[in-house]
Amino acid sequence: MFLPTEHANFYARKYGHAIIYGMNTDSGMTTGPALTPHEAFALDQKFDDSKPGFGNIMAPKSPLNPNCTTTNIATTTAYRSDIQQNACSLIFITGY
Repeated sequence: MFLPTEHANFYARKYGHAIIYGMNTDSGMTTGPALTPHEAFALDQKFDDSKPGFGNIMAPKSPLNPNCTTTNIATTTAYRSDIQQNACSLIFITGY
């Protein structure tokens, strides 16, 4: 999937080609929650920078996964540690 640079549900950056891992939604995208915030954080920490708003592994903004991250501000957002159920999907940036 090719994601645009600017989109209301994704943090601003050059996405290029990406894989979105999540559950199917009514819109046809796989942005539904498939991981707990702890699982999303563990993947992001192991393979990237552990920040949901930066890097090559990112979480969508709150409108798509409202219980995954703490804010919609890329510089301050973090994965929520208080949520134990599936609340996250992840975007894996694969190239431009």
